Amino acid sequence: MYQPYPSSGQPVEPERASCSCAGATRHPLRLARARPACPDRHEGRPDYGLAIASSTIYNVCMAIRTMQEATFLILTALADGSQHGYGIITDVQEISGGRVRLRPGTLYTALDRLRANELIGVDREEVVDGRLRRYYRLTPAGTKRLADEASRLQAHAAAALTRLNLAGGMAT
Repeated sequence: MYQPYPSSGQPVEPERASCSCAGATRHPLRLARARPACPDRHEGRPDYGLAIASSTIYNVCMAIRTMQEATFLILTALADGSQHGYGIITDVQEISGGRVRLRPGTLYTALDRLRANELIGVDREEVVDGRLRRYYRLTPAGTKRLADEASRLQAHAAAALTRLNLAGGMAT
């Protein structure tokens, strides 16, 4: 039975445990005590609260999340070599079979985010018709992240096809 307050009436020291994340080393997990929501609830007992687990690995694992489709397509377009914004827009439309049409605002917001995450970099800049044209390229980290995401998607698609009995190419 769970007891928010120890039967001994003595404070409980925060415990230590460990947490593991796929492909990561073990990280410390700190158990802390939370205060009750209402001060009247403890009715004269010491304030020990509920145990709450806090892990630094949680933030690390959550930072690597499933890639959005537009991001995947932008990185895929850049996998063939450096391109400028309009070239990326047309490549994404071609790769997706016309299904995805990026607007310039969406593209440049994504490019800024990808640069901040060091998945892409500026390859070169040139002036064409009085306007600056910036070319982007994949970084080694971007290449690895794209390859990892492509493998993940391929594994999920293979599982779906197997379950649909389509792995041989024919529906049953």
